[in-house]
Amino acid sequence: MNNRTEEKEYWETESYPIAIDSCCSVSIAKQREDFVGNMQECDITIQGFSGKSKITTKGTWKFKIRDDMGTEYEILIPDMLIATEAPYHLLSPQHWEQQSKDPDGTYFIIKKTR
Repeated sequence: MNNRTEEKEYWETESYPIAIDSCCSVSIAKQREDFVGNMQECDITIQGFSGKSKITTKGTWKFKIRDDMGTEYEILIPDMLIATEAPYHLLSPQHWEQQSKDPDGTYFIIKKTR
């Protein structure tokens, strides 16, 4: 098995797409099982992926990312909205920074590789 095949299998079984949108003001996840801790009731209406959507639950989203060197990082973002009808997870960089305990240390670089 070559490395490309192994990476593809890992991607297909352990990962999911996260859209990064610097224009949105909150982050949205679509799966309850991606949250940790107690969930909180809320009454928020958002405009976006399917017109207006009413959000009734929020919590702390937990996910892992791996850098180019293979180091894995666990990310926790409080006050993440749950929208099961969303087509994908949506990460707002400003929401992540606002929720961080170390906002000066919260950053990421996006670069096109192809």
